[in-house]
Amino acid sequence: MKNPALRLKSGLPALCISVFACVALTLPLTSQAAPEPSSNNAAVAASGVSTLPPGVIAVVNGVPIAQTQLDLALRASNQPDTPQIRQTLKLELIAREIFRQGGARRLQTARHHRG
Repeated sequence: MKNPALRLKSGLPALCISVFACVALTLPLTSQAAPEPSSNNAAVAASGVSTLPPGVIAVVNGVPIAQTQLDLALRASNQPDTPQIRQTLKLELIAREIFRQGGARRLQTARHHRG
């Protein structure tokens, strides 16, 4: 029988890829399901200008992801600075934040139940 630790290690990349794909596939759906913008925001949306605060590339459940985080991830990746790499890293940062929030929720629920 194979070592369970090896099975876990081989399963983690597959899980990460699956979650990454799910996040990537749901992002366009989320933006389409958003409520209609107000008349003030309609002009901004039509112009293609982001409504995010300066220096913020995404917001996950109210938690901003800063441009500096993306810049650090790009440097750490040792990849060329291309729009495709930046988009991939942005989605990875979003997925990481979703995981972090889910873990924090589970921890809070576990603490509440131990009470």
